[in-house]
Amino acid sequence: MILVSLYRHGLQCMLSICYKYSKHRRFEYNSEKCGVIALNDSVRSCRDRKWYIGTQQLNEVEVCNQLSLILVCDESLSTAKSLNDACNKLRGTVLNILNSGLHPGGLNPRTLKTLYQSVVLNKALYGCELWNTWTPTDIKRLEVAHIVCVKHIKSLKLSTNTDFSLAALDFDSLKTGVDAMKLSLFGQLCRLPCRY
Repeated sequence: MILVSLYRHGLQCMLSICYKYSKHRRFEYNSEKCGVIALNDSVRSCRDRKWYIGTQQLNEVEVCNQLSLILVCDESLSTAKSLNDACNKLRGTVLNILNSGLHPGGLNPRTLKTLYQSVVLNKALYGCELWNTWTPTDIKRLEVAHIVCVKHIKSLKLSTNTDFSLAALDFDSLKTGVDAMKLSLFGQLCRLPCRY
């Protein structure tokens, strides 16, 4: 579970809601496995910050592991590591699926497209809503990894025209998909009550 808040009080309120829900559903949070990442806050206010889930205090961390998502936070809010991981997961997962012992003609491209969309893209782009500082170079690297995967799925040569390979399986660019996910998260945040 990842909670995002712009204010200290809002985050503490969300932690309290999670704690009340856990009591209602009879499960507990382990404070050793939970952490808080604070961004762009002054050093002076660091001493005053204390986070609690129930009666247990949470520690502030610089790196957060959430399933396959690794949030690495520095002062510039760089997303370079997350983007590198996404590119590696795209290529690696597709190649693992294609080299898993299936006969090359055993799966048609439409089936592979469904696998790609439901498994590979979800794994690689998990948490992409939080990529806020990506540059055109980062977008290009992600698109290149996506295009290489699509060409492998369609069994095309790497020198094949990119537009043809994307159109053959009716794919959009990854930037469009990431932007749609960011807008979806923004819509969810806008529908929250003002106290959060």
